[in-house]
Amino acid sequence: MNAVTARRAAVALVACALTTAVGAGPAAAAKPCAPPADSAWRSCLSTAHVRLEDGRVRLKKARPRLAVRYDECPEAGLRRTVSVRSQDGRLLDRASVDGTCRKGIARWAITLRPRDIDLEAGTVVRSFWTGVADKDRAPQVTLD
Repeated sequence: MNAVTARRAAVALVACALTTAVGAGPAAAAKPCAPPADSAWRSCLSTAHVRLEDGRVRLKKARPRLAVRYDECPEAGLRRTVSVRSQDGRLLDRASVDGTCRKGIARWAITLRPRDIDLEAGTVVRSFWTGVADKDRAPQVTLD
């Protein structure tokens, strides 16, 4: 391989890597928790956890999100509280969240980082928002 061919190959490789990195950015981002057309709200939950040597899991992060559809955005009152609980009702974390509203869609999202919470593998984690009747419809994630 001569110097010109090697330079062309290197330029092509760098261009391919940049295209992949730039193209993967938006696709790799988490999809928003969009409100469905058939109801007024949707609540979503994602988590990050690690398995410990003893078989238990440590909850590292919980990301509850809420989207609510309005006829028009409210001028005030876009603050809600979210609590993340285990299936037995144990409070794992809680926070107040300021929402945003645009074109009649209000959104709340926060990343919670509970400290030193070790749970049994298979524990179900759920999120609950104030102002939403989500007792029977709260999102859940099983920590495996």
